Amino acid sequence: MRKILDPAGAGTVAGYPKGVMPPMFGQTLTAKEFVDLVAFVMTLK
Repeated sequence: MRKILDPAGAGTVAGYPKGVMPPMFGQTLTAKEFVDLVAFVMTLK
């Protein structure tokens, strides 16, 4: 969740270049969209 809301402050996952996540992406989602996105990402593990 933190990497979506603050990608620059949360650091980059190894193997991915900096700036992959748009810096304002977390602020453009509604609360439901954010929860749905996090739930989806958690299914990918």
